[in-house]
Amino acid sequence: MVTLPHRPAVRVHVPREIRAGQTIEPLVVLDAKREVKVESVTATLFGYEQLQANAKRVLLKLQAKLLGASVLPKGERQLRFRATLPENLPPRYLGRLYQVLYSCDVHVDLPWWPDRRASFVLTVLPPDLPLPDEQPFHFSTRPEGPVAGKLHIEGVVDQRVLMSGGVLAGSVVLSNLALGYRYLHMSLVATERLSGSQYEAKRWTLDLQIPSVEGQAVPFRMKVPDVTPSFLGPSGGLSWAIEISAKAGMNSLKVPIPVRMVAPGPNAESRKVAPALPRIGSERITKLWEKVAAEHGFVVQGDGMQSRQRDVDVRITRDARGRDGVFLCCELNYPSLGLELLAHPRSELGKTVQAVINADDPLKSYEVLGRETAQAKAFLASWWEPGSDLLLAEIRDERATFEVAGSGQNEAGLSRFVALVQRMVRRFFAARETVPLPTELATAEAAWVGVAQQLQDAVLVRGAVFVRGTLDGVSVEAGHAWDDRVQCIARVFAEQPLDPTFVVGDAEHVESLDISSEARGLLQSLLEHGTVVVEPRQLELRWPEGPIEDPREVLPSLRRLLRLRLALRSNVGPYR
Repeated sequence: MVTLPHRPAVRVHVPREIRAGQTIEPLVVLDAKREVKVESVTATLFGYEQLQANAKRVLLKLQAKLLGASVLPKGERQLRFRATLPENLPPRYLGRLYQVLYSCDVHVDLPWWPDRRASFVLTVLPPDLPLPDEQPFHFSTRPEGPVAGKLHIEGVVDQRVLMSGGVLAGSVVLSNLALGYRYLHMSLVATERLSGSQYEAKRWTLDLQIPSVEGQAVPFRMKVPDVTPSFLGPSGGLSWAIEISAKAGMNSLKVPIPVRMVAPGPNAESRKVAPALPRIGSERITKLWEKVAAEHGFVVQGDGMQSRQRDVDVRITRDARGRDGVFLCCELNYPSLGLELLAHPRSELGKTVQAVINADDPLKSYEVLGRETAQAKAFLASWWEPGSDLLLAEIRDERATFEVAGSGQNEAGLSRFVALVQRMVRRFFAARETVPLPTELATAEAAWVGVAQQLQDAVLVRGAVFVRGTLDGVSVEAGHAWDDRVQCIARVFAEQPLDPTFVVGDAEHVESLDISSEARGLLQSLLEHGTVVVEPRQLELRWPEGPIEDPREVLPSLRRLLRLRLALRSNVGPYR
């Protein structure tokens, strides 16, 4: 009986986001149901501009031959290649008339049989470059001041380099209110450019409240959507602007403020953005806030007061909400609780239903979600104070926001709010220390506490059962990663780059590595527990899925990783 050839299945593993200028090592996996002859296997990183009328302009074509004429055995065959992308590549963009597309194309050449061709979409972003610190940018339709009987807009925005997914803030002042302004808008506008022409591609608009007092500042905050960064390619591009617009009678006025949109990244996010809103109220209000802030250990900065209490950043501001009035708002930012927590007020209907179902539940007014709902509710119940004047706006793993209706223009009301916030911070510290461990790990609490006690400056994130600290002066962490299932990980960080970098899951791979005998021995012992991953700045041991049987294995494994770190670092240099 003649066995016909077949085409093996193809998978490609690449980072979800790739930066221009980055060196990547895609992994191509061929899965053959039975032995099959191949003439060759090639992979191509391909990028092009898609113009009108299906015209294309090639931006990138990097090809690697992964395999020559050979016989693929039954099962999986992994092939890896390395490629460095040019630094000037435009990002992936899907516009109406203009697109920039990238893919990883794999071609399996089969003799006397239809070839296997597979294409996988790549998301390419600009390089993650450091950004300069920003000061507020002031704008005005007439810097000399308003003219009687004429529309006039002035204001401030906190930044002109916006980050996709970030926050834009500022304030606007209208003059000559007797003209009867009909609307005041703040818009974020994307403009697509193609072959010398341009058109508006997208617009997001906030409808701002018309002030009732001449010269009154109207603050705004906008969540910047997840969008494509600004770029200019060979044939087209994308630019961004903030647009402030107003209309009174038959007259309208627009103030465009060109901005640059960037993708988030460690370098981009390290910049400092100065507060955009004017100082709080009049000079009397400013002095009031400074007095209350000093009494409670806060410092007035920009449009609010803030303090650092242990590892929690506390910020208090005023938020004018038009007809709803002014609210005093507090935002807490803290290290992750590891609960995958999300809590927010229920709708009025939801509150009514919960009051009927469970009238005694102190959290019946809130929707509480988490990786384990009971764990999340237990934390929130021990933190949240029933009957508190504070309104919970939202609580997440790393941030909580509270508010209360009130303008903050009298000392008693403002001081009472700050005192409530201070009380909530103290209750937070206490609640965090008593978070119940996840159900799967409840019996291992004492062992993990023991691991934390043997590290210096250790913090045990009880929600996820994860320890961070130092061991012999080196930053380390160990604990659990939660996806569909739990997995234990031990990690050691390296100040100096490690070489080589690799992923090893079994002893056979160790012999092929160009490492010292000491490093090889350490790897062999670590592989008894799981998979070892070595990256330039960290070493990681991953146990098989599921909680480990004995957490006491963690500390010896961390020490072996420390020794392996030293053994690999000794190989760094121009000669080996």
